[in-house]
Amino acid sequence: MTRNIRLILEYDGEPFHGFQRQRSGVRTVQEDLEKVLTLLMKEDIRLISGGRTDRGVHALGQTVNFHTRSGMPGPVLRRALNAHLRPSIAVRSADEVPDDFHARFSARGRVYQYVMRRAATPSVLDGRRVAAVRRDLDVEAMRRAAALFVGTHDFKAFSSGESARENTVRTVRRLQLAAGAGRAGDNYLTAFLDEPDVITLEIEADAFLRGMVRMITGTLLEAGIGRGPDIRSLLATGSCGAGGPLAPPCGLCLVRIIY
Repeated sequence: MTRNIRLILEYDGEPFHGFQRQRSGVRTVQEDLEKVLTLLMKEDIRLISGGRTDRGVHALGQTVNFHTRSGMPGPVLRRALNAHLRPSIAVRSADEVPDDFHARFSARGRVYQYVMRRAATPSVLDGRRVAAVRRDLDVEAMRRAAALFVGTHDFKAFSSGESARENTVRTVRRLQLAAGAGRAGDNYLTAFLDEPDVITLEIEADAFLRGMVRMITGTLLEAGIGRGPDIRSLLATGSCGAGGPLAPPCGLCLVRIIY
């Protein structure tokens, strides 16, 4: 008899070529975690993820699940995983869930945050978790542009590398943009909450296309310097990748998956 185990993960995306295992053999979060799980469970483990973060993107609340014949209790598994995994990955919780729970298909929504700092000289203390913006930004113009993305739209123009057969319609439920203490939601970099030059974007949707959050962020940055594209037109007729440039991955974090 097998058990279905759910893990909530936190990781620094910088050392990884994304979450998903790749044929090229480069280091990924999935590969690192599956190797340790296979060792601990003494059986071949394959993970199902709730979100496939790209290279360099971080996670605070990534959800995965897997089936196993092992009877190891969740708290014991969490401690064992954290003892074996490299410092870039931490398991925040491990528990048994119903057999029909699926980290991807059971999800009702995902929440991402993008954190950036406006500064002529980037702060060395921001590390790899804050994107540096060396331009002055009109935050109100960015907010007005952000409002245009809310709702159900075809986001093909704001995706990268999607299959032509894939449904590119998504529903953005919330897209908030705030500076300093007026931030959107709970900023995962709490040390920066009251700094007026830090801008936080928080976006919640039923699901995301590849590169969608970074391309929306890049479009908002273009709007902030007064040269943004026609967002309404792109949502109506845009071709794949026609939206704004991809914002750097370092500022992006998968905050949580909603079930």
